[in-house]
Formats: sequence, structure tokens, C-alpha cells
Amino acid sequence: MGTASRLITYEDSFLLPEDKSAEIIRGELRRMPPPSLRHARLIEKLASLLRESTGVQPFEVLVSAFGQVIRKEPFTFRIPDLGVYRRDKLGEDHYIWAVPELLAEVISPANRKGDLNELIADYQFLGAPEVWLLDIPNRRIFRLLRENERLVEAGVFSEGSIRPRWIPETAVPLDELWNT
Repeated sequence: MGTASRLITYEDSFLLPEDKSAEIIRGELRRMPPPSLRHARLIEKLASLLRESTGVQPFEVLVSAFGQVIRKEPFTFRIPDLGVYRRDKLGEDHYIWAVPELLAEVISPANRKGDLNELIADYQFLGAPEVWLLDIPNRRIFRLLRENERLVEAGVFSEGSIRPRWIPETAVPLDELWNT
């Protein structure tokens, strides 16, 4: 008979070694392989285009490894590829507790973050109003918008520009994004 391991709590998470390739999902530590070079370049390019477009507005575009808290019990945090937040909502905690205006994730056949439906369910629970799923091989973005408390597909973009719903003065030209 196996021994059940104890779930990691919010408080426990501070005792873990810093690991930029691990998420805690419902109290379980999940390690992820690092993103590919193409993946990293695409996210950096998207961040650059969003930053150029948002300018002096009250938004901050975050990339790299940061912990987005989904829920405290059972403790769950994700490491989104990119998040756009209102500056006045970001605190000084170890993790980010604010609901983002936009989250972006690169998807791949290997799906390094596990089950995509589980990831979307977590972002839905968080209350994210918009999620972009970037499909590198097919050069398209699946846009999910919050409708009636659920994230639903609201378009697939492969040309032209895409504008975040809650930041309408911002536009990402897809030809510039994919030519990284």
C-alpha cells in the first residue's frame, strides 16, 4: 500500500526551492520542460508589441516566470507565458493575486503545461476575461473571451490584427508577430 503525499499549501510553497519550471496544481508540484527558443522569442515579441501599443496606459505586460495564483485552497498557481495587468492591481506579494486583463499561452503538440482543458478551466476559475492561445506551427491565435462566467472561443486570428477586448486601443499586427 502506497503512502499518500501531503498536498503543498500556500505557506509550504515558500519553503520550496525557487523553480521557474514548476507550477503547483491543486497542491501537487508539476515540473515543466523549459519552452523552446521559438516559443520564448514569440512571447518576447508579443510582449514588445503589446508594450509599444499600450504606451503610457495603466497596464503592465509581464513575461518570464511569475506565479499567477488561481486559488488558495487547494493551492494552485500557474506560470502564464504572458500576462497583462492593471498596474494599480498588482501587489507586492511573492505571487500575483490580481486578475489579468489578458493571459497568453503558447500551445504545442507536446503541450508542456499538461491538459489544455485543465489550464483553461483554471483561467476561467480565476476570472480571466480574455485568453489567447498561440499556435506556432499554424501561425494563428485562438481567442477565448469570458461570457456568462465561462471562457468561450471567440475567434481564430491568422492575419490582420488582434485587439485585446479590454484594451481596445491596443492592436497586435499578426504579420509582425509571426515574423520573429
